Amino acid sequence: MKTRIILFTALACLVLLSLSGYADTHSGLMLLNLDTVEKEAFCGDISLKEVEIPESTKKIESRAFADCVNLSVFYCYSRDVAIAEDAFENTPNVRMYCFLGSTMDTYAKEKGISRSYFDAFEIECNTEKNGCKGLPITWTLTDILPGEKAESVYSYRILKDGAEAETFSEQAEAKFVYTPSSSGNYQIEVTMKNELTETTMVSEEVPVADKLYMGIYEQDADASTQDPLEWIILTANEEKALVLTKYIIKMDSYFNPAWIKFKYCNWNGSLITTFRGSNNWYPSADYMSFKKIDGVVMVPKRDGTYISNDDLTRLYHCRPWLNGTFRNTVFSDEERERILLTRNTNPDNPNFSSIDGGPDTYDYVFFLSYDEVLTYMPDPNSRKTASTPVAASQLAKGKSVYWWLRTRGGSNVNAAAVYASGVYNGNVHYGGSDVGHSDVGYRPAMWITVGG
Repeated sequence: MKTRIILFTALACLVLLSLSGYADTHSGLMLLNLDTVEKEAFCGDISLKEVEIPESTKKIESRAFADCVNLSVFYCYSRDVAIAEDAFENTPNVRMYCFLGSTMDTYAKEKGISRSYFDAFEIECNTEKNGCKGLPITWTLTDILPGEKAESVYSYRILKDGAEAETFSEQAEAKFVYTPSSSGNYQIEVTMKNELTETTMVSEEVPVADKLYMGIYEQDADASTQDPLEWIILTANEEKALVLTKYIIKMDSYFNPAWIKFKYCNWNGSLITTFRGSNNWYPSADYMSFKKIDGVVMVPKRDGTYISNDDLTRLYHCRPWLNGTFRNTVFSDEERERILLTRNTNPDNPNFSSIDGGPDTYDYVFFLSYDEVLTYMPDPNSRKTASTPVAASQLAKGKSVYWWLRTRGGSNVNAAAVYASGVYNGNVHYGGSDVGHSDVGYRPAMWITVGG
């Protein structure tokens, strides 16, 4: 987003016309479609405070605005106007608003007249849409005084719904990052000061919503309605944000090939074949009879066929569902582009040092780790949530509610979880739940780009 909206004090009336080509506004004056401001046209007019001349004006003659001691603001929209040397003689308080490099700019420099530029800089914003309270807005100044070199300082004023929200004093950086704490329409007013000019400009409005919605997912058990998926922001910087579904959206297992009793796995996927001889069994046998096919260790199924660890992961693990089905069906193409591929570390559960956390993984959508919960949700109250009607219907009556973490739990067949009901609501269940349990909640998380 780029803008060149210019801040100035509006004249009292913008449409008063006169046959002479002037519009008198008492304290101000517009010169309408006038080619020449004639000699001594306003000389000595002490009531004159503001003047605006249009692009069509080509000449300002001798002493046209001389001795106008109260004239303080002069808007010159003409880039090429011939100005008599004494046109502003003894008009000490005037400030010229003009285009950089215009003839008025040159004249004002030579005469030592203060000036502000319509085109001193542009304001770019990284948040054209999808803005939400808690997500930073970054405004960057570009095309600053093209062709000129000057040491500038900038003051920033945040406007919310047209009123001042916060002011920030002079600083050298031509970029400002602001995180709104409430919804509304936000703008930034920038004042640039240097040896050439003092110019104030205002950006276009950035709409900021109260809540972050991304994706459509069935939540209310009414298929006739579309249910936008609400997310909470755990942490954010000017480039990206970590977000988590506000509610438990689904009850399902972490990893559950149903015919296998001990479902060894980590966040990366199935580990069943790596625990040969460790009581991996299905109901009709004490031990599973693994088999190598083309150098790959395969796991027997009830029907006598074999399956690889890769296929066990693909078919029965939550991670492929999150990164595949969920990501591909819940979000629009535009929303999907905002979801970042993230390298996730999977550290050991510090309460069970003998349980290996597993390798790093690359994910678009994932469960939070034990460490991330403690870092971004340190207060148990911040972890409390509710289940959507759909998720609640998937839980047997009277069962305790948890939501999965990706970190392994107290054994090779457990994953850590967070209590979502009862006296421990919001606390981490370090030992976790058996990964085959289908009544533990899903709260997907993902890193997204800020802005759009």
